[in-house]
Amino acid sequence: MGIRPEVAYAQAAKETAFGRFGGVVTRDHHNWCGLKTTKGGSNSDPYAHAKFPDDEVGVLAHLQHLALYAGVEVTGRIVDPRHFSSIEGTAPTVEALGGKWAPAADYGQSIVRDYLAGLLETKVSTPPVEKPVEHWAQQDHDELRAAGYLLNDHSGTFDEPATKGIVFALVNRLRKTIEHQPPADTPVPEVPTEPKPPAEPEQPTDPEPPPAEPTSYPPCWLAGPDEPCVRDDGSIDWKGQTPPPGVEEPEQPAPPWEETIERVKNATVYVTVKHMNYGTGWHIGNGYIVTARHNVYNQDEIIIWMRDTGTKDYIARKVAIHPEVDLAIYRLVGSEPKEALQLAEKPVTKGLEVGLVGHQKGQNWVHKCGQVTHITDNNRPWAFSARYEPDSEKGNSGGPVFDQYGKVYGVHIGYGSCATNLQLYRDWIAEHTR
Repeated sequence: MGIRPEVAYAQAAKETAFGRFGGVVTRDHHNWCGLKTTKGGSNSDPYAHAKFPDDEVGVLAHLQHLALYAGVEVTGRIVDPRHFSSIEGTAPTVEALGGKWAPAADYGQSIVRDYLAGLLETKVSTPPVEKPVEHWAQQDHDELRAAGYLLNDHSGTFDEPATKGIVFALVNRLRKTIEHQPPADTPVPEVPTEPKPPAEPEQPTDPEPPPAEPTSYPPCWLAGPDEPCVRDDGSIDWKGQTPPPGVEEPEQPAPPWEETIERVKNATVYVTVKHMNYGTGWHIGNGYIVTARHNVYNQDEIIIWMRDTGTKDYIARKVAIHPEVDLAIYRLVGSEPKEALQLAEKPVTKGLEVGLVGHQKGQNWVHKCGQVTHITDNNRPWAFSARYEPDSEKGNSGGPVFDQYGKVYGVHIGYGSCATNLQLYRDWIAEHTR
């Protein structure tokens, strides 16, 4: 259509307070730019503002109205209720919207200064890519295939139980090999050969380096008496040895979701600015509270409620507001929740089962479960999205998005169940929570 999506997004952020609405235009208007009806009317009259059947039509009307001001030809069905030829081409730049789209002379300058400039300066980070780890039995499997003891490729099924038939077949092949070998004392007939020239003296070579320390271990039923091995529960039995540097035990089984959700709720807090709005935050330790930037309006102090103390007000003071993404850190004064959450060590992956705890419509410390559906896209490279059951609602913003271990992958910020990907901002959080 010829309209930059960043411009429409920045204007929608200004008109709806980043999707919180709260004015005469409500969420069910699906009106992201304050667009009025054909008849128009007072700014304080909700019936003077256009109401669309869904967000897709509402966004299309927004883009068509911007295109009309910019003088860009609009083709197809017109859903903009104020598509008047008299305003065509009267605002070819964002700044020129002042006094036209809205009465304020600096309306367009405000969009650029307060919303668009920061968005265009956002740096795109690429999350680290996990390298696959080779199974401890892969090398043995490949050598057995090369020697003819295994006829088929069994990669990917190493942890499946073997049937008795498979074991019998493998043992029988070993028996045949052993029985066909000549006894140790059987003389081997000499074959006459050409006399060899005198061997040249061997050149001194550097000693071979010691073998590298293994980074994975066999199951205990296959290991030797003094060989470290993996128990049935996934932990490592070191057999009295000291673990080598850098070797970590496999991840332990996750606790039940009910247990994890209860612990996360005890670390989650209610966030409000002078009791005029509300949102969610969570405790990362030592009284530090992580929340969404749009919950706090850059205030120096906010009010916190903790689960175990109900509606008692506690003060938290500003530590840091991220300049580029919807992320903020405050610190409680004189108290802290009884639980604290940790950031996940691994990157978030599509399909990961996650939970969300937050506050909505007068219900506090509500939880819901879902699944990660998208990691990044061109418009939000700093985020990932999840689908919850039931859907997330107003008040969940700032809540922790966590896995079954209780490890936090993101801060929920709304925008269609979007979350700030904390793997990209670990260093920034660590810097301000030391």
